[in-house]
Amino acid sequence: MDVEKTIEFILEMQVKHEVNFAKHEEMIARIDTRLDRAILYGVREARNERRKRRELAASLQRLSEAQERTQEVVQELSRTVDTFLKARRNGGNGHAPA
Repeated sequence: MDVEKTIEFILEMQVKHEVNFAKHEEMIARIDTRLDRAILYGVREARNERRKRRELAASLQRLSEAQERTQEVVQELSRTVDTFLKARRNGGNGHAPA
């Protein structure tokens, strides 16, 4: 066995491994950067969604309140129309007797 060739082979393998290791380190750094960016975008999107849900909840609350007011007005109008129609049926002019 030739010791010099063996040493040369070992040194070549070591260089190849160091080159591969350096490539892997670069790949890991790029992956780490991408992961950091993905996490940042994910957090940003989660915040935006929470804000949108709060806005939607507030809008639904306002809509519900407006619906309640509308329902009250419709009920009052219904009572007024009923009173008017009853007065008309009783031979009046449509106004409730005073």
